[in-house]
Amino acid sequence: FGEHNHHAALELILKNPLALPIKTYKEFETDTLNTITNTLSRFGKDEGAGVQILVRPTDNKWHKTLDYAIKNLREGGSITTKKKIDTRKIITSTVELGSEIVRSVNAPTEGEGKQKEEPKGPTPIGEQQIKLITEKMGVVGFETVIRIVVSSPDVASAKAHMASIISAFSTFNHPAGNAFVMHKKKPAEEVVRDFIFRAFPYSAEKNILNTEELASIFHFPNRNT
Repeated sequence: FGEHNHHAALELILKNPLALPIKTYKEFETDTLNTITNTLSRFGKDEGAGVQILVRPTDNKWHKTLDYAIKNLREGGSITTKKKIDTRKIITSTVELGSEIVRSVNAPTEGEGKQKEEPKGPTPIGEQQIKLITEKMGVVGFETVIRIVVSSPDVASAKAHMASIISAFSTFNHPAGNAFVMHKKKPAEEVVRDFIFRAFPYSAEKNILNTEELASIFHFPNRNT
């Protein structure tokens, strides 16, 4: 990294909830590491880049998040289904409830022939996501931080090399699962500082990858890499 070079730096995080996995080596016919190393091999004189991957063990609490996601999907919802409080709906519901009580007191007893509403099942995409989440749960997970720093004599080259590396990571994007995106809330200066000191944030719970996902991003090179 040249002393007078320009730098570009960012962190990658998961685009969707951590329950969903990225593409792993099981879905590729070639070595996934080649995509990243080929990009790094294009750097010229006085240029350089570093891809930092930090991992640390996590407890099994993240399994509860995955269990909750599966429950929502089986009920026909989505992973991010959340109950929101709307005060207007509460007031309306209260009034309707009072009217319903009055009607039920005066109404005759209903017969047993009325059919109960059948529970909703998972959507086609929901069924696929349930399978993906279940597979992710079956392997040990680690809190993960991924940082990329690029150094080049000019700003344009630094940005171009960074775009190429980000594009290489897009190989792991899963249409029904997860993808890597830039952490927009973290400035480049902070990323560079954390890169130098190999700093691990207090909590990286939003970025949990299992060993299969990690092995897809990095592993010791073989003769084909």
